[in-house]
Amino acid sequence: MDIAAGQESFRVRANRRISKALSRTSEHSSRIRRKTSAFAEQQIRRTSKFATEVDSGLNKMGIYDNRFEKRRSSRQLLMKEKETSITALMYLYSFRQKLQKVEFLIIWTFFFALIASLLIASQDVSDQIYPIAYIYIQYSVLTRFFAYIMDFTNAAVKLATSDDSKWSAIPLWLILHHSGVLGSHIMIAFFFMGPEATSDNLPKMLFGLVATQSSHNTWTKKYSLTLYWGNVLLGFVCLSCITDLSIRSTTARGRGTAILLCSVLATLCGVVLLANSAAKGTKAQSKPPRSKVPPITKPSFDIGTDYGSLNCIITEEEEREIGRVSGKMSII
Repeated sequence: MDIAAGQESFRVRANRRISKALSRTSEHSSRIRRKTSAFAEQQIRRTSKFATEVDSGLNKMGIYDNRFEKRRSSRQLLMKEKETSITALMYLYSFRQKLQKVEFLIIWTFFFALIASLLIASQDVSDQIYPIAYIYIQYSVLTRFFAYIMDFTNAAVKLATSDDSKWSAIPLWLILHHSGVLGSHIMIAFFFMGPEATSDNLPKMLFGLVATQSSHNTWTKKYSLTLYWGNVLLGFVCLSCITDLSIRSTTARGRGTAILLCSVLATLCGVVLLANSAAKGTKAQSKPPRSKVPPITKPSFDIGTDYGSLNCIITEEEEREIGRVSGKMSII
């Protein structure tokens, strides 16, 4: 009976001490919360008062309206200009792709019409078709110039890393290919080809049409790479043939011949660089990505051999802490 009464009195005393400790802890935490909220409100009032004074001072001096509003409006204008320019570029480039397909179809129409006129041996038909094709070849320089400007702009926007290196990001093959094709087109259409459907001009026109359509076949990549590269090779062979015919048939071999040969050479260099970059891109896509993360190795721990090497000695500070905690527990 005495043992039961002693245990009951010990439980009562322990519950009282625990309740007192909890009440003290709650009172202390409530005081800390009140002080923290009061301090936070005081700091907020001071910050808002300081901000109000700064705003009023800037408004009195006229700095706020003249400086910050101008900066905000200028940034908004820059953002609108960028959005407008990007939208216009996307629209023009889509128009350039559609124009490429239309010119591809027109050139092959002229080619097959001339071939049909030669097969049926009708001089009247060839005399009617050839001048139209000749005028088209001459005035298509304008559409080609527009298309190449769009290609340069698109490459500068897509490949640029910063505003300073925007135009330097254009690849070399694009510069060589476009400048060579444009130069050879101008020289053949205006200096090495005549408006009459003679025996010298008809082969030039046929080779010129095939060479011209080859530079409008970029959209065929989506369907077949073999068709695309085969067309590129056919176009360069036809360009070489029309260059040889133009040099042989003309008597004035001067600057025009040199410009034509340099244009053909630039076109060849551009095509070779394009093929090289395309081959590198294909190899990079075929190779699997290498993982730079080292393999995870699980640590090996044998409890039978490594347990004896563990140091289980208790320091003096740890022993004092254990004694202090056990003394508190005995008081409770």
